[in-house]
Amino acid sequence: MFVKTVIRQGEKILQQDKQIKDLQKENNFLYQENKENRSTIEDLEDYKRHSSIVHKDIEKQLLELQNINRLGNSEEDKNIMRNKIINQIIKELADSKSN
Repeated sequence: MFVKTVIRQGEKILQQDKQIKDLQKENNFLYQENKENRSTIEDLEDYKRHSSIVHKDIEKQLLELQNINRLGNSEEDKNIMRNKIINQIIKELADSKSN
């Protein structure tokens, strides 16, 4: 009877060891997945901040573009100023797209 009890306890210990190893593998997998998710979240937050900055800059440039009509300059000068602003906007959008 004592031998049977020892054998059963040994079997239980082996089962628990196997369960612990399985849980450790799952824990390591989840740790790695969380690490990757944190990195992705940081990247998205950086992209969000950058997008907000670009949005504000373009908004300012569009307001400048709108204000050009109110200036007392010639149409040729206004067109030159408009083209500069439009080119800046295009460049900024291209730069933000490449990042």
